[in-house]
Amino acid sequence: MKGDSGEVLISSEDSVNDGRSGRVSIKTGEANYGTSGEILIKTGEAKKKGASHQHDPNRGFGGNIRLQVGHAEEDDGGNATITGGSSSAAQAKGGAVILTGGAGKGRAGDGGDIHMSTYIV
Repeated sequence: MKGDSGEVLISSEDSVNDGRSGRVSIKTGEANYGTSGEILIKTGEAKKKGASHQHDPNRGFGGNIRLQVGHAEEDDGGNATITGGSSSAAQAKGGAVILTGGAGKGRAGDGGDIHMSTYIV
């Protein structure tokens, strides 16, 4: 029996009249001693069941994670920022920003690409 799992939607309401839309925040608590919490956003695995159906659009690709800033009609577009953690400890360094393509077995085991670009008019 085939069935999709449910959807979870976390959103703010649209603005009314000339107001701004709401903010959605996901945050861990502060730690008095030790490491503060971790936020993990992950898609589930696409498990293989039976024979592969090459022409089936739902054949089991891993889900995507998209971070996208909304469109602006009358001003500059918003920024998408990823920042490593800062530290105020005397001999400590700030946190890294790590971008890693996914591992692959096909095409001679090539991993996924990392694409960086800027929009040019």
